[in-house]
Amino acid sequence: MSWARKSKTVAVARPVTGHSGPQERPNPVLGRAPETRFLTFGPAALFGAVARCSLRRSIPPELAALERRAAEARIAHHVDDTSSEFFLLDGVRAYKDSDRSHFGGAVAAGLAYLFMIAEGHVWADHFENQTPKGDPKTRPGPDFVFASLGTREVALVESKGTTSLGAAAFDRTVAKGYTRQVEPHLGHRVGSGIASHGFAVGSRMIPGSSAPPAEAEMVVHHTRPKRSFFGGTSDMPPPQIVTAGSVVVGNYATVLDLVFGPGQGEPLRRGEPVDLPYDVVEWRGERWIVPRAESDTDASMRAENMADVERWRFALHEATALEVFARAGGAGSGDWDGFRPDGAVTRLADGRDSIRSGVFPDGLAVLAREEIHPHGRGGGPHDPAPEPPRLREMGAAEG
Repeated sequence: MSWARKSKTVAVARPVTGHSGPQERPNPVLGRAPETRFLTFGPAALFGAVARCSLRRSIPPELAALERRAAEARIAHHVDDTSSEFFLLDGVRAYKDSDRSHFGGAVAAGLAYLFMIAEGHVWADHFENQTPKGDPKTRPGPDFVFASLGTREVALVESKGTTSLGAAAFDRTVAKGYTRQVEPHLGHRVGSGIASHGFAVGSRMIPGSSAPPAEAEMVVHHTRPKRSFFGGTSDMPPPQIVTAGSVVVGNYATVLDLVFGPGQGEPLRRGEPVDLPYDVVEWRGERWIVPRAESDTDASMRAENMADVERWRFALHEATALEVFARAGGAGSGDWDGFRPDGAVTRLADGRDSIRSGVFPDGLAVLAREEIHPHGRGGGPHDPAPEPPRLREMGAAEG
């Protein structure tokens, strides 16, 4: 049976490897050691993470829809729905080398995302979307940028995946990802933040018919801490004070691409007003934003412009989203000190309320369609309001 319900766990191989941060940099390199030993997730969380990591910039909506459906179909088909351990089934070996590498890399990126949010970080953006991009003299860069809410530092993350390498060879691959793509940019500005630490997160997934003989584990290399992550010491200068606004705005621009369709987050990235009509659905007692549908029969809009898949759809926690857009102001220069997602998001993001749906710490959710109540009601046909609320002037809602 294809994977649709069962929660999965994958171990983080021990020991994780810490690297000393570079000494001569414009800002302190602080380091942070990971604490996650076992990563647990449901199918919705992984599918959502893979989709989020794969979409760097806008592509035609019809292609984005196909990519999302293909990601779910391919991953679900190669993961069982009975074991509590995460591993890939032997059918992955049927792929040609190039397709197998692409598949392993996509799954690994999703797992790296889930690992980072388990560590308390929040997705910011793809590294290549940031300006500046760390050390201008170093061309290779990592994959992703993550932020820790309430701080002014960002973490750089390089993702690696394999479906064939042995443990020792793969550890060397992950180590090179850290030393060549993460470490050179530490201490430099990335976006409006300071890259104070970084991770190379690898997923080694050797297919098999069961576990064992199938193997799956995560391999982590990271910046070794030099001091407390949240405070200074007398012999180290404080980091340069910068706003985390562009990090959060970059995150929510990507969120809008996923929820409303590719390209919808571009105005937010440019500091321009966002004008998007939306409907509200209820899930676990909270209100969630979904794109406005003209009618129940508007199938193409639902499939292509709502980041929809057959079982799951993306949504965004309304209270958190409106606060973000209000803080963004007219040019992304709002006050982000003390910003935290709504408490309900934190509660739901721990994954205990629903295995079939997934909530991320910034308020993005991948909801199982059968768990959604349109406009707060249980069941019944979709009944759009005559005047839907809109996200205007960076999110001032009306209606």
